[in-house]
Amino acid sequence: MRPQTALVLAALAVVALLGGWYLGPGSEPATAAFAEGRLAFPGLAAGLQHAARVEITHRGKTLTIEKHGPVWGVAERGDYPVRGDKLRRLLESLTELRLTTRLTNDPAQLPQLGLGDPHAAGTDSALLRVLDAAGKPIAALVLGHQKYVGGDQPETIYVRRPGTNQAWVATGGVAADADAGQWLDHDIVDIAPDAIKSVSVTTAGEHLQFTRHGDTLALTEPANAPPLDADKLGDISRALDHLRFADVQMGPTLPGAPAGQAAFTLNDGMVLTVTVNTAKNALWANFAASGGERGAALQKRLHGWAYKLDPWQRDAFVPTLADLKAEKKAASAAAQ
Repeated sequence: MRPQTALVLAALAVVALLGGWYLGPGSEPATAAFAEGRLAFPGLAAGLQHAARVEITHRGKTLTIEKHGPVWGVAERGDYPVRGDKLRRLLESLTELRLTTRLTNDPAQLPQLGLGDPHAAGTDSALLRVLDAAGKPIAALVLGHQKYVGGDQPETIYVRRPGTNQAWVATGGVAADADAGQWLDHDIVDIAPDAIKSVSVTTAGEHLQFTRHGDTLALTEPANAPPLDADKLGDISRALDHLRFADVQMGPTLPGAPAGQAAFTLNDGMVLTVTVNTAKNALWANFAASGGERGAALQKRLHGWAYKLDPWQRDAFVPTLADLKAEKKAASAAAQ
C-alpha cells in the first residue's frame, strides 16, 4: 500500500470521525504554487482531520456536504448521511492528484477541456471546494474532462486553480458528483420474505390481516374473502426485500394524501410500521421500528425521514381487497 494512501485510510478509518483537510505544522499550504511533477496539494493526506464542509458546483448549482457532530450529510437532502465509501474515495483521490503537463492559459480554450466557468449553464466543469468550520477555504480546484485509458495507464484529468486560466493535465480521477442522489446510500431495509410472520394493513374503511402459512402469506381477516392472486400476495411478502428509495427528504410529514399503513411483524418479534402517502405519481413512506436491539437500531436510523418509493410499490404495502382479487379467466381460455 502506498504510504500516502495508508495515511488517508488511517485518517478515514471511521467516517463518523472524519474531519477534512487541515494542514498542520510542517505541511505545505494548500495555496502552494502548481508545478509539473508535484502533487496538486502537497501534505494534504496528513491533515485530513478538521474539514467541515465540501462544496461541488456544476452548471450554477452547488451541492453541499456538511459535518454535523460526527455525521457528514447532504445539505440539500436535510443532511441525510452520505456514503462513507464515496467520501473516502473523493478525499483519497484528491490527495494523490499529481500535475504532469502545463497546458493552455487561453480562457477561450478552457471550455474545450471542460474547464469553463462552473457557474455557467451548459458547462462541463465542476468546482470542488473544501472549507473548515470557520468557512475558510482549505483546498479548491476546477475539474474538467477525465480520460479513462485502461490497462496499466493511469486516469488523467484536466484541472485549473480557481481564479486562474492556467490549465493542467493531472494523473488521477476525482469523482466530484454534483448529483445529490449519487452521495446517498439508497438502501432502506433488507428483510427476507420468510422472516415476515404477519402483516396488518389498514386503508380507508378497510383492514386486512395476513398470516404466514408455510411459504406464503394468507389472508386471515376478513374471513370468507374471494380468491386472491398468489403473485400479489407474494408482493406483500417481498415488500421489504432489498427495499431502496428513489429520493429522501426530512420528515416525518409526508407529501401527498394518506394511502394507508402496514405493520410487518417479523419472526424475531420486531415490528416495522410503514405509513404511505401518494403524491403526483409518486409514493412516499416513513418507517417506525420497535422490538429489541434490532428494532431500536432501525428506528434510530429511519426515524424522521420521508422516503420516495416507486409508485407500483403501493400494492405491496397498502393493497385493498379489490387490488388482491384474482382475475377471472376469459371464457374462451376456460373452455380450452
